[in-house]
Amino acid sequence: MAVKIRLTRMGRKKRPFYRIVVTDSRKPRDGSYIERVGTYNPLADPPELTVEEKRIHYWLDQGAIPTDTVKNLLQRQGVIYKRFLEKKGLDEASISEEMKKWEVLQIERRRREAAKAETKRKAKAKKAELEKAEEKEEAAPGEEKVEEVGGEAKSVDETKVEEVESEKKEVQGEEAPVTEEEGEEVKGEAGQEEQGEAEKDEPGEGKVEGEETAPVEGEKKEKSGEGRGEKRSKGKKDRAEKIEAKEEKAATEKEEKDETGSEKKVKGDQKKKKAKK
Repeated sequence: MAVKIRLTRMGRKKRPFYRIVVTDSRKPRDGSYIERVGTYNPLADPPELTVEEKRIHYWLDQGAIPTDTVKNLLQRQGVIYKRFLEKKGLDEASISEEMKKWEVLQIERRRREAAKAETKRKAKAKKAELEKAEEKEEAAPGEEKVEEVGGEAKSVDETKVEEVESEKKEVQGEEAPVTEEEGEEVKGEAGQEEQGEAEKDEPGEGKVEGEETAPVEGEKKEKSGEGRGEKRSKGKKDRAEKIEAKEEKAATEKEEKDETGSEKKVKGDQKKKKAKK
């Protein structure tokens, strides 16, 4: 049986408290133990450690093996160093002097550790401040860019409006002379038409004064109506012809399918007859 000096957990959830116990290595961590030789409270600042040195020395002499965690705790308490001095064969006076020196060294070591922790904390705080400052700097130019983009968009819209207005003015300036020329042409055409109508209205070769001349516009409308009617009739004829062609194709396809089906049936009957023979 291997005897070990180890920690067993006590306390409630997220509030641990440990006992330093001597127990069989085959037992569970929080199971039964042989003897309790100390306590350890990691939540205190600084952590609290109480040890029964005589009983620990006894169990170490009996061959008990401390775990790594318990060994570190005993070194902090000075139990391991005192045992080392006793094995050297020093007197109690010399052991006490050496232990005082050891305590001074431990105090200095703790101070150094505290200073290192403080420097690390300050470095983290500075780093966090620098990161925040960088984020602010990055956000500021982004806002400026948004404002610049908005100004550019406004300027672009204004230029577009000015261009459209200038184009409208140019178009109006170009259209004005064209309309005047067209007006003159229209006036000339109207004068010529009036002269032609006056000539027609006069009595002449085989025409009666009471007869009315058919307007040219009416003739044009009639011609256009006839042309549209002819186009519609042609379209209807073409559609009827297409429908007839489709019906003829469908009829021929059905006839071909019927012929092929009848041929297959005949061949199948012949094969059955041969098989029966």
